[in-house]
Amino acid sequence: MKKLFTATIAGWLCSGAAFAEPLSQPDKDYVALGLAAVRVITDCPDYEAIPNSILKLSGQIGVDPGVVRAVEQVLRTAYGQDHNRSQLIPEVTRLMNDTDDGLSREQNENKLKFCKRWGDALTERGLIRRKQ
Repeated sequence: MKKLFTATIAGWLCSGAAFAEPLSQPDKDYVALGLAAVRVITDCPDYEAIPNSILKLSGQIGVDPGVVRAVEQVLRTAYGQDHNRSQLIPEVTRLMNDTDDGLSREQNENKLKFCKRWGDALTERGLIRRKQ
C-alpha cells in the first residue's frame, strides 16, 4: 500500500475490539469511504479533512469497533510504525489493499475526474470539505 495516508487518517480511524465475523456492508463502506477520503485529501488540492468525520461515520453506520481498530493497524503498518498484529483482520487488510488499488487505477486514469467525483460525493456526506 502506498504511503498516501496522512497523519489525519490515523486520528480518524482508531479504537475497537476483537473481531470474528465476516465484514458487514457498513464495515466495507467505512473502508471504501475512508480510503477515498484519504486519497482526495492527499491528492486533490481543493479539499481538506473534517476532523473526526470518518470516526463519527463509523458510529453512525454501525461499523464493528474491531474493524476500526484493524484499519488503524493496517495504516500503521503502511507507515512502517509499530502496530499490534493481534488486531489485524485479514479480510480488512485485503479489502483495504483491493480498495486502494481500485482507487489508484481510477485516479491514474483521470485525476481531475477522480477528484471531482469523489470530492463531491465525500463532501455531500460531510466527510471532507472544499478548501476556502
